[in-house]
Amino acid sequence: MTLLEVFILVALLWISYQLQTLSKGYKLMAADLTLILAKVEANTTLVGSISQLLDNIHAELIAAKNDPVAVQAIADKIQANNDAIVAAVTRNTDVTPAP
Repeated sequence: MTLLEVFILVALLWISYQLQTLSKGYKLMAADLTLILAKVEANTTLVGSISQLLDNIHAELIAAKNDPVAVQAIADKIQANNDAIVAAVTRNTDVTPAP
């Protein structure tokens, strides 16, 4: 084997190693992207749910505008929903500092 052939063999091995490293990186990136897309979908669903909740509360307030007892009941329901949302956000918020 000539010196040139050895050099070419070493270069090909180095290129192969670099390609394997890139391939692993792409696989990790694809997994991260899948996780991010799942979180976006969950957030989109959550936004739709919150939007529907607000539409429902608005309709209830319009219907109850002349009934103070009904308006207070709606206010109590809003506070309960708010408490539940705050608890869920707190429970699902990662407080680990970023590296």
